[in-house]
Amino acid sequence: MNPPYVPVTGSQPRRRRGNHWESYCPFRRRIETSSSDLEDQIDVLLSLDPTVDEFCEQALRIHAVIDGEPRSSILDYWIRLHDRRELFREAKYESDLAERASNPRLDLQLCVQERWSADGGHNYGLLT
Repeated sequence: MNPPYVPVTGSQPRRRRGNHWESYCPFRRRIETSSSDLEDQIDVLLSLDPTVDEFCEQALRIHAVIDGEPRSSILDYWIRLHDRRELFREAKYESDLAERASNPRLDLQLCVQERWSADGGHNYGLLT
């Protein structure tokens, strides 16, 4: 069965900090791309997690209205568990989250994701 999501192409901004990883994932039978060490480690953990049926990185561009303005964000992960629950997750270093109040770009990104989740009743959370 094909997953309902495939990575959003062109989703990695050139200015984004961190490493760029490409590796073959036997779990998904395709090349996967990670844009940080954290995402690469999460990919490995999800591949080995016996409760995970499928997952996709950079799976979905979402939209929400924040302060009257339309905004968008790309979620880092869509995960489907064996019990068919779907999870949407954003990967962030704890040190970045600690600076959310002083980082308007990060705050806006997370606000979009939180609003989208609340409006649509999606199971959203952070992976650190």
